[in-house]
Amino acid sequence: LILSDILMPALDGFQFCRAVREDPLLGGIPVVLVSANYRDEMDRGQAERSGASDFVCRSDGPAAIIRTIQKQLAAPTSPAPMPDGLD
Repeated sequence: LILSDILMPALDGFQFCRAVREDPLLGGIPVVLVSANYRDEMDRGQAERSGASDFVCRSDGPAAIIRTIQKQLAAPTSPAPMPDGLD
């Protein structure tokens, strides 16, 4: 599982997630995006379109992040979603 913040200096978490999905070795790994700044449904939609497996708000606290990670690790393995425009 890859856990990534959305705000990063060189590229954002949405771009990072797209790059992971494009990589044949990493593409099937679940990606959970976390953010303190991006919190609304539009942001969740952007995460989904970027190929994220899940999205969690940092303000929901560490327990929510841990639950999201556990949910993704327990989920059956399936092909990674391809971000819009990549399939």
